[in-house]
Amino acid sequence: LAFLSVCQTATGAVELSEEAVRPSARMMFWGYHSVIGTVKDSVATRLAQNVYDQLFRDGRPPDSREAARALHDAVERLRQSGEPFVAWVPFILHGN
Repeated sequence: LAFLSVCQTATGAVELSEEAVRPSARMMFWGYHSVIGTVKDSVATRLAQNVYDQLFRDGRPPDSREAARALHDAVERLRQSGEPFVAWVPFILHGN
């Protein structure tokens, strides 16, 4: 699992509008099974901590197949903490 927590890792650039390989897609091409990216930098540090807390719970090795559930739960925590819609909506999981 790769977690790209810099702004717009799941989008392309206007200058390269026909470029289909955005940073998150490149990570999958290089062998990562799951990549979490964002279209806007916001509360990425807190969200990443919540994702990794869930993936590493109980001292077991992380399983990238659980990335979707970990991201879902981390976003739900942000929602429940009162973060506005624009803070928690931009996170995207690519892959399984």
